Amino acid sequence: MNLLSITQLLKDNDYQYERKFYLPGFSREEIIAMVNSHPAIFTEIFYRRKVNNIYFDSFNMKSYFDNLDGVSNRLKVRIRWYGNNLGFIEKPILELKVKNNYLRGKIQFPLPSFSINNNFSIVTIKKIFREAKIPEFLKIELQSLDLAIFNYYNREYFLSENKNFRFTIDDNMKFHRLNNLHNNFFDSFSNYKDVVLELKYSQENDDFAASITNNLPFRITKSSKYVMGVERLVNL
Repeated sequence: MNLLSITQLLKDNDYQYERKFYLPGFSREEIIAMVNSHPAIFTEIFYRRKVNNIYFDSFNMKSYFDNLDGVSNRLKVRIRWYGNNLGFIEKPILELKVKNNYLRGKIQFPLPSFSINNNFSIVTIKKIFREAKIPEFLKIELQSLDLAIFNYYNREYFLSENKNFRFTIDDNMKFHRLNNLHNNFFDSFSNYKDVVLELKYSQENDDFAASITNNLPFRITKSSKYVMGVERLVNL
């Protein structure tokens, strides 16, 4: 996809920082205890819910390899929704996630509802894109993408007392390989033990971020659920 055209849809204040901590060996309960005891006083702001994602990529897996190669400016395309992962899907959102060095920007468009079952294919998705209220140039760009990975996990949300920093905790991750034509969802990988902690904050608060991360007993890591899914499912 044309990254330049996509980024023109973003404003400067649409970008924020995202810092990830991939935490094998720590339980969800241990991570929650660390967040709750943080001096910035984080409190839970939303109920624990299931996050579902369908990831797309080009035929030559550009998004995947851009991530592996550490390309500074790159794009990830997915459909996200919350709740049930199979059957009738309500309120799905098309998300175009732009990485610009350490900053992340997200463009979102609501999509028509659809169903995920054994008849689910790229034909279903292309029809949804054609019917969606999104820019025409983007509809054309999206037609060139293939289905890649379907994943879902549980997420919890915590906000600092000054409301400038937000943690999310993801666990119970599961991945399915997707095919453009036929999907039975048998090709899958589950990761129920590992946890991903993510810190998000606006550009104006970057000078204060160290006060948050320095009070955690682990370091920032590179972590992509899309890359994780591709690497675990490629040999199935």
